[in-house]
Amino acid sequence: MSWPVTYMSLNRAIPAGELQSALGQIYGVDANQVLIRHDPKSVWTENLDQMLVVCQTRHIPGDFPLYIEITPLKRDLSAADEQTIAGLVCEVLNCQAILSSNFGNPYICILVSGPNQHQNVEVDDDTLDRENWGFVIKVYNSTYTEDESD
Repeated sequence: MSWPVTYMSLNRAIPAGELQSALGQIYGVDANQVLIRHDPKSVWTENLDQMLVVCQTRHIPGDFPLYIEITPLKRDLSAADEQTIAGLVCEVLNCQAILSSNFGNPYICILVSGPNQHQNVEVDDDTLDRENWGFVIKVYNSTYTEDESD
């Protein structure tokens, strides 16, 4: 079975307990049903019977030092797209997130500041291309998008 995974990097290091509580709030589950692990190998060796959300974390260099991969383990928890989830994460944790874009250019990413608050940014290619990669914003695109359909 494959689950949809949301990938993002956050602009501040978030303690595991705070991240666990936030993800519980975002997905509408008890925080004890959210598993946070820094070691990706250890996640899938654990008993996940009681878990509804798994979040793997990694510290990386640059302006966005916390890389996270969020995997909801029940299909009904995974209805929102990556940008929506990132917006909620940013709102609850009072942070910003970098997502990859679908532009085919790995150096153009999406900076998310909250729900419906995102803009395209260019990231530093030297930092992204290193073996120990990370995100440093090089150029902010002046176009700011806010969905006003609510």
